[in-house]
This record gives sequence, structure tokens and C-alpha cells, in this order.
Amino acid sequence: MLVRVAEVLRDSIRSSDFAARIGGDEYSILLAEGQAEDDASALVERIQAKLAEPLIYDGRQCRIGASFGIAHVDDLATTGEVAREI
Repeated sequence: MLVRVAEVLRDSIRSSDFAARIGGDEYSILLAEGQAEDDASALVERIQAKLAEPLIYDGRQCRIGASFGIAHVDDLATTGEVAREI
């Protein structure tokens, strides 16, 4: 399943975006600067559609489901102070 999710993410995001496996079955995607919330929603729809396509593994049909959340800010500089540890 991890390979399938990796393939879907690789095929869905642009080279300027960043996807990472956070742990277990959790992933984060950071869209490149200049992307709107609608762009994130469209990406989620594409990923959900690709994940919904049946996968044959060891002669069995498998389906993957996923839930998504979107966090968006227009200007990172306006999100407040960032704590730094030195």
C-alpha cells in the first residue's frame, strides 16, 4: 500500500511541491508558493480519484481510502512569530 500511495503522490504533485510520509499512514503535502486553497482542493480530488482505483495485489482486488485536511495561509509572514531553538 505504501508503494501505491507513493506512486499516486508522485504522479499527482508538481516538482515544486513537497510530499512526505510523516509516519505510519500519515502524509503531508506542501504546495509551492502562490497556490490557492482551490488548488489544494483540486489536488485532493485528483489524489482521492487515483486512490479509489482498484489495485490488484497477489490476485486480490484492494481498495484504499483516505481522509484529507487542508490548511491554507495567504502569507506565511503574517502567521505570527516562529519560535527558534538555538
